[in-house]
Amino acid sequence: MNKKGISILLVALLVFMFMPINLAKAQSESSLNFELDKDSFNVEEKITGEGQVKNGEIPMAGVEVTLTVEDNTGLSLFKVGQYITDVNGKFNINFRLPSNMNVEKYVVKVKALGKEVTKEFQIVGKDKPTEPTVPDKPTKPDEPTIPTKPEDDKKDSYKTIEQKSTDYGKLIVVEDKDGKIIGKVDIDEKNFEKQIKDDRIRNILIKIETEKELDKISVNFKQNAITGIVESKKSLEISSDYLTCILKPNTFKDIKDCTVEFKMEKKDKKIGKEYIQTSPLIELQLNAMKGGKIEEIKISEKPILSMKYDYKSGINYEKACLYRVDEKDNIIFKGGKLDKTNKTLETEIDKLGEYAVLIYDKTFKDVDAVWAKEPVEVLVSRHIIDGIDEENFAPKGNITRAEFCKMIINSLNIGAGETDVKFKDVDNSDSYFEFINIAASLGITEGHDGMFEPNEEITREAVVTMIYRLLKSENYIKDNMNVELTFDDSKDISNWAKEAVLFAKENGIIEGVGNNRFEPKRNATRAESSVMIYRMLKSIKMF
Repeated sequence: MNKKGISILLVALLVFMFMPINLAKAQSESSLNFELDKDSFNVEEKITGEGQVKNGEIPMAGVEVTLTVEDNTGLSLFKVGQYITDVNGKFNINFRLPSNMNVEKYVVKVKALGKEVTKEFQIVGKDKPTEPTVPDKPTKPDEPTIPTKPEDDKKDSYKTIEQKSTDYGKLIVVEDKDGKIIGKVDIDEKNFEKQIKDDRIRNILIKIETEKELDKISVNFKQNAITGIVESKKSLEISSDYLTCILKPNTFKDIKDCTVEFKMEKKDKKIGKEYIQTSPLIELQLNAMKGGKIEEIKISEKPILSMKYDYKSGINYEKACLYRVDEKDNIIFKGGKLDKTNKTLETEIDKLGEYAVLIYDKTFKDVDAVWAKEPVEVLVSRHIIDGIDEENFAPKGNITRAEFCKMIINSLNIGAGETDVKFKDVDNSDSYFEFINIAASLGITEGHDGMFEPNEEITREAVVTMIYRLLKSENYIKDNMNVELTFDDSKDISNWAKEAVLFAKENGIIEGVGNNRFEPKRNATRAESSVMIYRMLKSIKMF
């Protein structure tokens, strides 16, 4: 090798040897400046701002900048995304928070080359516009940026009361200045993967257990964890001391390349004068972050929600049900299966939002018979049947075939089957069309010669038969019985109803009308129909 080649080689070696030192020096001399465009934004407005990274006076291009959002307790809510500085060392942020974010203060935390800047901003409601604000004077280019430490600004607003590692990740519990207890869970991907790969586990469980009852919970999932849930085809079960939510794997199928946050928060709100509230109002949120945007996840597969209720003596909890409160404070009935041992109600829900356990405690002045009073009130509380007006139920009045269809479909809140059955005397515009259509599609009712006769009064044997077919369609009946009917008027029961009457008698759904008689051809009253459905629900342990 000639002298010129040796010289070039030595120069290259010197550059290589001192390159880390120069990069470290550049990092130590770098500065990060950042400002939000304003300090308050409407709930659906984009959060915008601008920053610059410099090495002394020289703009630094191609630098990676990360941005996260924290709430006013210092807990990280979202990792919004990464930005790259341009040829002038500048970067612009532009993202939108979910429309269901609380109206309160938040913090944007920006990091680059080991430097960090935080900025506070306020989310305000649409109906409370704020006056324009003048941004703080930007830091001069030649002045180094001093990172703001969140704990310096907020040391008096919250305190850490518990930290621990769990089977699913790290749990931090803090108490804010108002005494609210807040838990934040960051999923550990290695621990999480063990549940994903364990074939013995049906649901991936995140059980949040703390010394104090939590008012707010935030669970954060990175992309790999979400991808693992989707590929495992397992449901995700998130459980606290007052609520369990099971999210089906298809919930995440279109967002498996996103980071995700699940939130549960108690709301300080009382609901409806007509209802007894037996649990806190809990808000559920599921948000995804991708490409600098935060979006509410639309539920594609119904989650299962289980909520605890507060027990007090003297209250009939068979009347307790789950309800959703919508954006306009409308109260929407969702039903639920009652577990008196664990004091919970459980049902499938069609969307996340605000939920509570409520009791619609309605009584009627014309229902005083001991055998009918409680069943009627429970069915009315579960919106299976209504009174004829505010004060009267008309317990001795007869009930039509269409009316009973509505009762039986509402009793288990079921949807239509695959079979499409049409009746000549039932029109799409009829008020009971949906209920008759569902019952026919599931084989609960068959009609006669293409007719349903919706306005005809229903007989006692027809009521029992429809109850039997409903339970059969929902797989509550599996074995045939090898016993015989013992009513003295058994010969009067139609052949198509005998199996149903036998089942109902053996399972306590019917007892007869006295003197060991069933009276199958007599029209069923509103009270009798209510009692039979009530006993059916008890037989399958709905309460």
